[in-house]
Amino acid sequence: MIGGPIWSSEIHDQEFVDSLLDRISSWKHLGTYKRIKETLSAVQQEMSIGNFPLSLEYDRVISEIKSESISRKQIFSAFKSLGYDLVQTYYKPGLYKTNAPHSVVYDIFKRWKMKKIEGTKKSLTDK
Repeated sequence: MIGGPIWSSEIHDQEFVDSLLDRISSWKHLGTYKRIKETLSAVQQEMSIGNFPLSLEYDRVISEIKSESISRKQIFSAFKSLGYDLVQTYYKPGLYKTNAPHSVVYDIFKRWKMKKIEGTKKSLTDK
């Protein structure tokens, strides 16, 4: 459910990414311009939560708890309402990074499953 790459030091260089994003407008002639810009923007977003080396595989968590999928909007809202960040990794859709402890991640998904069993429409953080 939790995966690497495992690296205990900073994975990205903020100054380097920022400098590339500052210069990217001059690269519009490149066939890969859009992909480069999207990747750099995703890296920048991932850096915004800090240095958390492990990622969360959403589909695997849902499978492990044997539950229905949670909408992207609901899962992001649940983390945010508890004061944590959640970002999609730049390297693989379906992998997410968060600054929430593993126990909080588990509790959010467990709460979702219970809500589905109970048939209620409350938010994931309502009691």
